Amino acid sequence: MIIARYSILVAFLTIVLFIIAIGISYHFIKERDDEEIPNYNDLLKDFVLKIKTIRKLNIFDYCTKSLDLYKDNDLVVVRNNDTVSSLKFNTLVSFFMCGIIVLLQFYVNATINKLIMLACIVIIMIKLGPLLFKISSSIKNIRSLVTNKEMLDSFFIDLEEFNYISNFERSLIVDGKVYYEDVDVTINIPHFELLKGDTVSIMGKGGEGKTTVLNILSGMTKLTEGYMTFDGKNQDKIVDATHSTKDNDMFKMSLRDNLKLYRKVEDEEILSLIKEIGLDDFYESLPNGLDTVLDENYIKISMNQKQKLNLVRAVLMEKEIYFLDDPTFDLDIDEETKVANMIKKYFKNATVIIVTSRPVLTTICKKHYFVKNHTLLEKEPLL
Repeated sequence: MIIARYSILVAFLTIVLFIIAIGISYHFIKERDDEEIPNYNDLLKDFVLKIKTIRKLNIFDYCTKSLDLYKDNDLVVVRNNDTVSSLKFNTLVSFFMCGIIVLLQFYVNATINKLIMLACIVIIMIKLGPLLFKISSSIKNIRSLVTNKEMLDSFFIDLEEFNYISNFERSLIVDGKVYYEDVDVTINIPHFELLKGDTVSIMGKGGEGKTTVLNILSGMTKLTEGYMTFDGKNQDKIVDATHSTKDNDMFKMSLRDNLKLYRKVEDEEILSLIKEIGLDDFYESLPNGLDTVLDENYIKISMNQKQKLNLVRAVLMEKEIYFLDDPTFDLDIDEETKVANMIKKYFKNATVIIVTSRPVLTTICKKHYFVKNHTLLEKEPLL
């Protein structure tokens, strides 16, 4: 009876320890405590959070292939080398073991029984420790995956299957209207024409609706009224373009992978563009050069630097059509001139639309539009 009573006590204390250890260690687990190449779950979460950037750059296939590189990794376990979380967890387990040992001093009288119970507890915790750590980290990652799925569902719920087009001579938006219910504003686009090889500017004050034209063409926004045609046909398609904005994110990958994406590019070409855009100081500050993982927890990137990196990324993508949304928003006049020169140099054979509130970039454009009072005009009115 005594042995049975002690066995029940040990079992009860073990179950209590099991539950409490999972609960507390769950809050100790970190998804990343060191700067290394992300695993599958790191990258998946990062892609989901930055789905709009993926959509604008049209790099879904690239992201899928990037995830495939990590498909053999354990999806639900955080890092095996998560030393900080492991240390906290082991400290927690040791704390509870000491508590149980103290309790045994009160409930177990015979010394031999105390030693037996102590040996049992030590063996149990040695066996259960790794399992407890994995269970808590698995719960955390499963919750993360559920959240990711919900975010993806909310993003794609109103989107139909994408049908891209890049080979067209003329695109038109006619009698277009887009109503933004949240701000009770309607953007009017009576007539917008894009010819193959055009370099078009869209100017106007912030909040007037300049970006709406780009969002319609790239499928980010649907027309409330009006229609869009390609080569005279009213087709349910969107333009296959690199839509580069100041809000486009850098992914939790190396600088090299962030810039070249799906293309095979030599490091010398990447470094040449980094120097040409004026990012020498930023590059030299990186701990591992092109191999540096652009994790915002470790690498701080200013808006100015991100805009320049996005232009380098756009150049390396070598697309036929580019939508450049305020590419010089946070740049000074000298930096703006560098951007203008790079656009002329690298996009001379492409079709380009530049949205800007600054006049420098309009000098490299052949056709001009102006947005005033939320209405797109075919040329800037005389002031």
